[in-house]
Amino acid sequence: MKYKEFVSNVTLDFLNCRDKKAVFVKHYHSTYITKEDVLAELTEEREQVILFYEYCMNQFHAAYEPFISWIHELYQCYYKDLLTLEEFLEKCGIYSMHIEIFVSLLQTRIANRKEELILSEESYEQEQILKSIYNILQYIGKEHPLILLLFPNCTWHRAEHFSF
Repeated sequence: MKYKEFVSNVTLDFLNCRDKKAVFVKHYHSTYITKEDVLAELTEEREQVILFYEYCMNQFHAAYEPFISWIHELYQCYYKDLLTLEEFLEKCGIYSMHIEIFVSLLQTRIANRKEELILSEESYEQEQILKSIYNILQYIGKEHPLILLLFPNCTWHRAEHFSF
């Protein structure tokens, strides 16, 4: 199958199937999918939010990047006038002990926590952080369908957000 046909089929299959929550693709012959490839397959028939991020091997990336940046941007775009950050996080079903951490992360990009971490609970805490990120994206995705694109090479130098 030709590359362009592959990209087209994957994108259209995902967009046409309302039951799918996510699609993961690894193309063994090429990992280079451009934003133009994806945008060419999208239509303006329904709202969709497309988030792009490209990881660069020679750059330091913040913890949970790009998800924290995306969540911050989506909150600012869709929810800041409706809900305080704390209310938004509660509606997303965030583990109550992590609301303080997420407020700090989303406001300053630094995770502050007043309560001490119990080392024997470290793996549980890490699991809850990942679950919280998932819950936030799931909450936003119910109202604003999300397409998240993560790229492993270095042609874009910052996160980009497109909304149709």
